[in-house]
Amino acid sequence: MKSRGFLFIAGFILGLCAGILLGQEGVRNQLKSVIGNIAANADQQIRRLIERAKGGSTSASGSDAGQEVQVSPVSAPHPEKNQYIREHVQLTGVQAKMDPSKGSLAVITGRIKNSGDWALKRVSMTAYFMSENDIVFDQNILIVNDTPLTSKTDRTFSVRVEDVPHRWSGGKVRVAVTDIVFVD
Repeated sequence: MKSRGFLFIAGFILGLCAGILLGQEGVRNQLKSVIGNIAANADQQIRRLIERAKGGSTSASGSDAGQEVQVSPVSAPHPEKNQYIREHVQLTGVQAKMDPSKGSLAVITGRIKNSGDWALKRVSMTAYFMSENDIVFDQNILIVNDTPLTSKTDRTFSVRVEDVPHRWSGGKVRVAVTDIVFVD
């Protein structure tokens, strides 16, 4: 009986901590990214299982019965996103400043490099606008969208972030790549 009470209390505390953490936007964004990665990996696994079940070729049904239909092999799966980000996507020279003529608008500039073998259709980063010791504001920002970032290349980026609180005086920002989408 004592162990059930302990498990109940431990579960309650864990649930309470999770609820508090999910209230923070950065944690929610990371959780969305993790869930998206899990769904993408599950989709890839299902496609591979279906392909294996078909055995590379299958007989057609209906009007084409008796004819062989070749099923094209599935292309090599994309690597796991978080690992690819850690190993191949770097942000350098990142700077942020307020645009005094635009009120609460900040401009973030920097350079993004893709040192891996896969082209990236989209890249998102989270920018953490910092005071001396705290995060004042954070924003998820798309930095690669219109033109894919091909493998083994780098380029500059410049993004505008609106509604930055006035208590952020400018200059101090931390960034992290939080999501990527591979070119198919």
